[in-house]
Amino acid sequence: MTTMTIQQNRKRRIMREFKIDELSAVDRPAQAHALMTVMKRDDRKDDDMQLSKIASYDTLSDAVAAVAKAEGCPRHVAMSRAAREFPDLVERHRAEGREAIAKAQESARAPRPLVTKAVLAFQDKVELIAKRRGVPRHEAMSIARELYADEYHDAYGGAA
Repeated sequence: MTTMTIQQNRKRRIMREFKIDELSAVDRPAQAHALMTVMKRDDRKDDDMQLSKIASYDTLSDAVAAVAKAEGCPRHVAMSRAAREFPDLVERHRAEGREAIAKAQESARAPRPLVTKAVLAFQDKVELIAKRRGVPRHEAMSIARELYADEYHDAYGGAA
């Protein structure tokens, strides 16, 4: 029996009804000749998303939470709907993000304090312990913190 005969004897399976949760594009499909039709539909009713006429929110996060609760939808879906409904909150949210980034960049450019003599002295003790006991530096640091608690406090300002 040839391969052709075996394939002809197989029954064809046709999926007629199913629900797709995720659709991904691939470079090598499992069924190269399979055909598929995809359609989308917006199930929202016109008066479902009239939240902007009913309420006002202080933050985008508040608006997203309200939409998620009112619509009973996941947060990522609520984010999209709230973004369409409350563009002013989206812009304010983005502006706050830009300000936070600017502050972080500014603080990164700020001069850092120099290493003090107390820090250098404590680090010397850590190196000495690591060398004498043959332990890694992080273990030597723990040992030094116990043995020289006052020096550690002077160097780093923390409790031992």
